[in-house]
Amino acid sequence: MMRRWLSVICLGTLSLYTYGAQKELASSIKAVTVYADRASINRQAEVILPAGEHELYFKNLPVQLDNNSVQVNVLSSNPATVLDVTTKQQARLSDVNPRLQKIAEAIQQFYDQRNKLTDQQALLTNQQRFIQTLQLGVLATNKDGSRPSVQELKNIMQFSKENLLIISEKKRQITKEIEKIDEQLTNLESERQPILRSNKQTKDIVVRVNLQQPSKVDVDLSYVTSNAIWYPRYDVRFNTKSDQLQLDYSGIVQQRTGEDWSNVKLTLSTAKPNLGSDIPKLQVWSIDQLHEVAVAEQVSYTAMADIPAPAPAMAVPKNEVQALKQLASVDMGVTSASFDIANTISLNSGGREQSVSITELELPHKLNYITVPKLASAAYLQVAATNNSDFPLIAGKLNVFMDNRFVTSSYLKTTMPKEALKLDLGVDEGISVTYKPIKRFAEKTGFTGGYDKVTYEYLLTVQNNKKTTQTIKVFDQVPVSENEKITVKQLSPDPKVIKHDEEGKISWDLTLAPQGKKESSIQFSIEYPSEMKVVGVN
Repeated sequence: MMRRWLSVICLGTLSLYTYGAQKELASSIKAVTVYADRASINRQAEVILPAGEHELYFKNLPVQLDNNSVQVNVLSSNPATVLDVTTKQQARLSDVNPRLQKIAEAIQQFYDQRNKLTDQQALLTNQQRFIQTLQLGVLATNKDGSRPSVQELKNIMQFSKENLLIISEKKRQITKEIEKIDEQLTNLESERQPILRSNKQTKDIVVRVNLQQPSKVDVDLSYVTSNAIWYPRYDVRFNTKSDQLQLDYSGIVQQRTGEDWSNVKLTLSTAKPNLGSDIPKLQVWSIDQLHEVAVAEQVSYTAMADIPAPAPAMAVPKNEVQALKQLASVDMGVTSASFDIANTISLNSGGREQSVSITELELPHKLNYITVPKLASAAYLQVAATNNSDFPLIAGKLNVFMDNRFVTSSYLKTTMPKEALKLDLGVDEGISVTYKPIKRFAEKTGFTGGYDKVTYEYLLTVQNNKKTTQTIKVFDQVPVSENEKITVKQLSPDPKVIKHDEEGKISWDLTLAPQGKKESSIQFSIEYPSEMKVVGVN
């Protein structure tokens, strides 16, 4: 029998069938698409209904869901009509969130454990005091004036020592267990509070449907809600022995929607639905005489009328990221990309971050050593690579590992498929760099001595401590004159071989054999009229 899809809202019609009672649907979340600042939720429910008109309720949905985003599809084996779809906001009359109940039960269990440990702690303290009292009693003089023997004192002291050590160790263990329980209680409370805040108000979505005959009905509901985010994170792993460069591409997902996502199909999208699809239009750029009052009023009006209120940002807690191992497929659209995660995931509402693996890439690359000795006496390792995958690499944080050692954190710019990229792998201690001033020589020039000339010289030393030949690109600079009366001359490196650009930047390559060392002189002069005050040089 052919089944028919009915989509979203149809106009109401006169029904000749019986009116069915209101029906609360038992629905579950099947799929979630997370954008940069929101999520699209897909819920599904099924119900068997008699002929007639019915009101089907999706209850206790997030209060922040966008009413304009609600879409409903109805699949039925017999003719059916969706009459209308409405959204109602209301105060939650009872606590029906199952996870809140589980959290409350867990909190109570931890408090019960804590009370038992506190009782044990008090008992041990009493035992400790009893032994201390016993010690004092033994040292006291008896009524007949006798005192305990030396052996009796030794026995008492040994007994006290052994038992006090045992009691102290038990108290320390109990204290540690109480600290762990307190930490668990703090975590549970921080998990419960966001749910409690979002649990005060809810929304119900009511779907009014008309059936010509009794039928099994599948209802598909989708809506967009705020308080969900995702952002990319990259781990670059370079193996110096095998010369392999691996890029691990992950999406960090976080949600405080008020709903738990259990075993859902997850998609991460780069689309930005909040920006809309309309092309912005230029307004008239008017120029007029300044009228302070009028301008102030106009600015105030513009600020209130034309600038939209920012969407509430969701703070990212500094908690540990939970890692999953799963890959994704990519769907490249005209204006965005979507990553469909292969395995289902579960992520509870409450702000916890979860890392979802998108792909792992082995990138073709070329290594380059770069030094800017004037700013840092170090050789930086940079990789020139190509994104040889179908996955766009979205701008995000980059963690660099070399031979399984964390090196540094950086930032990856957006790189499209087949596009070149550069990755900074940090400082390589295998190449040492020193840069120091050698001299500053001042003299008078001109027939009458009317010019001052200052010559600067710096010495660059680069040592290759590796077992292989390496080439290091050096970047430096000489001053740039902004006045025709000031003359700057590059003396070394030879300006005929190494020319500087308009900004005065110079660069050249040094090729060093294993354990090899090379020195380079950076020298330039500045000449200007003696009566001129020059800024920008020492």
